[in-house]
Amino acid sequence: MATLPLSTITEFFGWATLIHFGFLSLMTLLIILFNKLILSIHQRLLNLSAPDLHKLYANYLSAYKLMSIIFFAVPWVTLKLMGY
Repeated sequence: MATLPLSTITEFFGWATLIHFGFLSLMTLLIILFNKLILSIHQRLLNLSAPDLHKLYANYLSAYKLMSIIFFAVPWVTLKLMGY
């Protein structure tokens, strides 16, 4: 059975963290810049009011950030602190 060196796993978590936080930043920026367009599309699709959609966007972004921290940033920081 082949095993990956911890340095490779550390590098994977580092890149995954960077990619996920880049995606989170992009989604946040798109929601801010194209708020009216995104709201109109989602209001037609989901039949929700603007305040409800704003809450939904905030919940989505916060859940995505939390999962990115838990599943990518924490393992990367832990491995870096261990010296890998």
